[in-house]
Amino acid sequence: MTTRSHFTRRQFVGSLPTAVAAGALAGGGAASAQVTEPNPNIPVKIVGHKQVLLILSENFEELEFAAFTSVLSWTHAPYLKDKISPVDVVVAGFDKEVNGMGSMHVRPDVLVPDLRDEQLDRFDAVAVPACLGKWIGRKTDKGIKNLQSPATHGIVRRIHARGGIVATMCDGVIALPPELRGEKCSYWERGKVAAPGEILPAGIVVDNRVITTMGQAVAVPAAVLLLELLCGTDSAQRFVEKSPGLFGLRAEFVLKVPVLRVAQKRTDRAAGDPR
Repeated sequence: MTTRSHFTRRQFVGSLPTAVAAGALAGGGAASAQVTEPNPNIPVKIVGHKQVLLILSENFEELEFAAFTSVLSWTHAPYLKDKISPVDVVVAGFDKEVNGMGSMHVRPDVLVPDLRDEQLDRFDAVAVPACLGKWIGRKTDKGIKNLQSPATHGIVRRIHARGGIVATMCDGVIALPPELRGEKCSYWERGKVAAPGEILPAGIVVDNRVITTMGQAVAVPAAVLLLELLCGTDSAQRFVEKSPGLFGLRAEFVLKVPVLRVAQKRTDRAAGDPR
């Protein structure tokens, strides 16, 4: 019996020769031609796997991008089998090569203009690292304009409308269409300085399946929160406990970051708690 191969970005982006990857995607036979651009086809979803679309644009914040891809990739570790659903990440870009604010260059799995509705409907979540502007990195506003575009807003809107999760880092919040901009993380507001004993707003906020954050300082915990919303609290906790290389022996890297869960705050207020 022949089974259909399932390819994720870990298997064919930056690890296999493009000709070999092309042959495998075509059916496993020998490749006869080089691939010159990202393959527009999203892998068929395997039962039990979760799929995240990561939208990447020019001058992206590299720690935020790496937090999503690294944390979610570790869900495929053999020792986590039956403890958490594996999460596949597909990177969508606006160009054949997307450049980070430092020295990182990424070849996306798919170009944003090539994404079709039936492909978008396979995703359980969409993640968006921030893009920096002209003041730092590659000093271009191109990435910011792409994240604010109707194309990006349409992708985010469709995935969320079908029950999906949206996770943004810092100014990646501009990828949210207006109707999804509920209570957002305000930790990074200019001029916001904590007085002695004052508690600043939470570094991560989740409202209506939308995650917003202060930025790279909480990138890994935010990726774990995305995992929790995808796979459940118990599964995410087991993942953290079994991954000391990522989070420390006592999960120090995750548990120190406060998360404002807006739905819970509204419940508390309805019950008479003024917090």
